[in-house]
Amino acid sequence: LIHDGGAVTGVIAKDTDSGKVYMIHADAVLLATGGYGNNQNLLQTSYLYAGSDASTGDAQVLIKDAGLTQGTLDTSKLEYYWGAIPVDDTKAVSVREANQAAFTMGAILLNSAGKRFVNETAGDSTVLSAVEATENKDAYLLMDKETFNRWKSKLDVAGVAYSQLSKWMDANGSSEPILAHGDTLSDAASAAGLDPAAVEATVSYYNKSVTMGFDSDYVRAREDMTQTLEDGPFYIIQLKPCFTMTLSGVSVNTSLQVLDASSSPISGLYAAGEVAG
Repeated sequence: LIHDGGAVTGVIAKDTDSGKVYMIHADAVLLATGGYGNNQNLLQTSYLYAGSDASTGDAQVLIKDAGLTQGTLDTSKLEYYWGAIPVDDTKAVSVREANQAAFTMGAILLNSAGKRFVNETAGDSTVLSAVEATENKDAYLLMDKETFNRWKSKLDVAGVAYSQLSKWMDANGSSEPILAHGDTLSDAASAAGLDPAAVEATVSYYNKSVTMGFDSDYVRAREDMTQTLEDGPFYIIQLKPCFTMTLSGVSVNTSLQVLDASSSPISGLYAAGEVAG
């Protein structure tokens, strides 16, 4: 940022391909650089990040480097989701649409003991709380072939390429992320590192609930239990809680003027979108 006496009067930009530097003067500068979820230096959270790679907190860095410090970010304000595919120690892929599609059929969630622990369709906040209360703070999505195909068809929304999915599937639970499969429930459970007997017992009881049209354990609605889980192959996918975006950011007033540490508008500087708190 170019600034003079506390007022922002333009920006200095660099072409990353040619290395050419541009000095751009303007009456006003609008920051629309997104959030900061992909910048570990600005975050204090143990949750995996499943948002845009471009959300690197550029606005926060620009303001700080210009000496227009805003203070500490409120990193407790994040958009959480209970079920993402972990890809490394800090990143995950949110598969919200795929999970929702699977639950309209026969998919269920298991804990690390191979047992159901929540009404899978109770709402994201309810499921998130239940997942966080499990021993390993994770969940295992169990599907039969038909349900898995429906789940898989929604992965393009999450930006998961078929080649990437195939790579995960080929590992068959031998490495993270765990996307295990098998012709039988026992085979799939073993590949996922779950107790086969416990998984078989859970599915057997769930199938009886579907037949009766009543979930005595977690009161899942009848319309959300339309199919039993009987015909293989079966698929078990480990999912973990994540956050998808930051909800706090650069402080602005109702005119979208960026505020300094004393809550006074910084002349010539504005912010909009996820970057704005």
